[in-house]
Amino acid sequence: MNIPSIENCDLHNKTVLLRVDFNVPIKDGEILDVTRILRALPTIEYLVNASAKIIIISHFGCLKARDNNLSLKNVVDTLSQLLNKKVKFIDDCVGEKVQKAVSAMDARDIILLENLRFYKEEQLASLADIYM
Repeated sequence: MNIPSIENCDLHNKTVLLRVDFNVPIKDGEILDVTRILRALPTIEYLVNASAKIIIISHFGCLKARDNNLSLKNVVDTLSQLLNKKVKFIDDCVGEKVQKAVSAMDARDIILLENLRFYKEEQLASLADIYM
């Protein structure tokens, strides 16, 4: 079975849904270890350079109920700094707010959606042309 590589895809102006592991340790709102974020940077930078529209999704923590301490909002500023590029945070990962934000994206824009673990009904495939 041949698994497609992003190098073989025409990504120009395509919307890419990128699932990453941003399950990083945080204490008092400060990220203690950025290793997992750093591991995602080469892929994100590749997609930016290929003029893709990038929607980043991740889980964060283990929870039984919504806990704002486990919001990916805690990660967005660090991600923006590491990329030296604005990353827009959307405090949802499904619904009309997300659809509007995705529709308004231009090539090279990056959106970080809220923690997937906040939503049992996760339905994201319709947002993108390519899922990674």
